[in-house]
Amino acid sequence: MTQKSTITPILLGLVVLAVSACAEAEYDMDENLSEATILEGTWSDGCLAGPNGQYGQAFSTYIGKTVRMTAQAYSDDQCTNPIASDINLRLNGTFTLEEGGKIDGKQLTKINSSLSVEHSEGLLASYYPVGMTFDAATEYFIDGDKMYG
Repeated sequence: MTQKSTITPILLGLVVLAVSACAEAEYDMDENLSEATILEGTWSDGCLAGPNGQYGQAFSTYIGKTVRMTAQAYSDDQCTNPIASDINLRLNGTFTLEEGGKIDGKQLTKINSSLSVEHSEGLLASYYPVGMTFDAATEYFIDGDKMYG
């Protein structure tokens, strides 16, 4: 479960977005900031334990039709001491929303994103170099300030 204001699709979800096919992303910043959506604000999955004694946290900030996604590794379980790691990634782009499928009678929201890699480190940078663009689609159940994926 992800929560708004401490909310973002789960770190793994962020990396899964990066596995999507490549495509060009061009957009007019003024046009894409104009309209708020149900995602408006910052979402985070909290500080999660990872491999090799590292911890990770992901954030997604939605403003109008724009999105900024960040995944960062930390050396401590409070996610206060950032470190270099293969999971560090920053993406910027635009998104649209549409009705997704249903699970257990719950309506999912499909998020279609066109993203550009702003920062990547280590092995991840070999696959997702700075400047690379790609499209991604994910579906979540959104219940107020909580997002389930």
